[in-house]
Amino acid sequence: MVTGNDTVFCLKDHTLTLDEQRRAHLSLQLDPDTFQWAVIDSDKDLILEVGSLRFGHVHDLKKFVSEWPYCQGSFNGVTLTHRGVPYTLVPSGLFQPDNAQRLLSLSHCIDEDAQVRHTSVDVIKAVLLYTPLTDEEELVLRYFPSARVYANTHLLIDAVMRRNRFDRSPQVYADLSESFVEVCVAGHKELLLVNRYDIEGDADALYALSNVFSTLGLPQEETTLYLSGGIEIAGERFKLFRKYYPKLQIHFGFEMPKVTMALGALRKQAFMSLLNQYRCVS
Repeated sequence: MVTGNDTVFCLKDHTLTLDEQRRAHLSLQLDPDTFQWAVIDSDKDLILEVGSLRFGHVHDLKKFVSEWPYCQGSFNGVTLTHRGVPYTLVPSGLFQPDNAQRLLSLSHCIDEDAQVRHTSVDVIKAVLLYTPLTDEEELVLRYFPSARVYANTHLLIDAVMRRNRFDRSPQVYADLSESFVEVCVAGHKELLLVNRYDIEGDADALYALSNVFSTLGLPQEETTLYLSGGIEIAGERFKLFRKYYPKLQIHFGFEMPKVTMALGALRKQAFMSLLNQYRCVS
C-alpha cells in the first residue's frame, strides 16, 4: 500500500498491531531536510514499511512526529542516524577529545558552540567527528528516548569495508540527495576516501565525482561507480551520469533485509543508507 503527497511518502505491507510493533525494529534517519523511517520484522528479517518526510523547518517535523501512530507503544529496538552532517576523520592515535571542536573546524565552518561528537571507527583505526542535527534529534528522542544514535557515515564505512575485505580494484560509492552527495571509495582492502560534498544540482555532483576520480587517479571508463539515493533506473539522471561513468550501477544496498510482496515496488536505492543501518547495528 502506497500513501503520500509532495512531502510525505509511505509504502507499507499492512497496519501493524501493537503486538507486531513490539516485536519490530524501527530505523530512523535524519538529514538536513528529510526524515526517513523503516519498520522491520526482527524475527523474519523482513521490511514491513518504509517512509519519508521532506521538511522545511523543524516545526514541520514536530507536527508530523507528534501525530505519528508509532509514537504510541514500543518497539523491540530503535536506532537513529544523522546523515549529511559535517564530519571529519582523525587517526585514532592522534585524537584527543579536548581538540574535537578545533579538529572539525579545520575542514568545516561550524559555530563555536556547536556540539561535536566522536565515535571510534575501528575497522579503519580512526575517530569520526561530527555535528548532529541537535534540534531534530531532541524532538525525535522525546518520543523514542531509548533510541541508539549513530553517524550514518560510520555505518557506511563499516558496510563498505566489509564488502571490500578482500583485495579488489577500487570501487566508488556515491549517495545522492537534493543538497549533498556522500562519496566513499575503497579498494585493495583500504578506505581511500570518504567525503560529503554540498551540491545544488547534477552538475555539482558530477564535478565532485570528477575531482574524486582525478585525485585518486581512477579511470572513469574502467572504475565501477555505485550510485544510490535520488536516481531512477534508466531515468534521465541515470543516463546523464552513465555518459561520464560507463560502469555505473544502481546501488540497492549492502546486506539488506528482505521485502514483502506488498513492498515489491520499493526503490531500494532511495533508502539505501536507512536500510543499511539495520544490518550494521542488529
